[in-house]
Amino acid sequence: MSIETIGLLIAILTLIVALISLYWKYKNDKRGMLKEKLENTPMLKVIVENGTRMTTDGSIPTQKIINLRTVNVGKRPITISSFGFEFENKISNQIVFASLELPKKLEEAESHSFHIMLNDFKNELKKRPPESQMPKYAWVRDHTGIEYKSENISEISTVYNALKLD
Repeated sequence: MSIETIGLLIAILTLIVALISLYWKYKNDKRGMLKEKLENTPMLKVIVENGTRMTTDGSIPTQKIINLRTVNVGKRPITISSFGFEFENKISNQIVFASLELPKKLEEAESHSFHIMLNDFKNELKKRPPESQMPKYAWVRDHTGIEYKSENISEISTVYNALKLD
């Protein structure tokens, strides 16, 4: 083998090592950026459930409720400012609920439940045209305006079916 061939092989090997090194650095930087983005992105899980509210001493009659449970699954604190339901109707597409519990700050892994009396929700739905009484999803907004939606539409269907509107 001539010196030029050996020099060329060394140059090619050096280039391959440099390319592998650049790829490795790019891949690790991308992972780091993704991890940083995930850590800085607010994430809130919204769960809708049927429930019953009762007291242990029986001082308040048992009442059917809609339980809107929120869980902060991100790393950053989230301050909830409003919650409600979204509908198909283009003119009146939301019901927003007021609560003395708002604003509510949730730290990492904290959860909070908002209770909506089933009769109150039923009365709100009766004001709507029949074709727009089925909610699409429940939502919660934070103080920056980011909206978090319930994932499972069957939860909403269960709530809707429990209402048995007249």
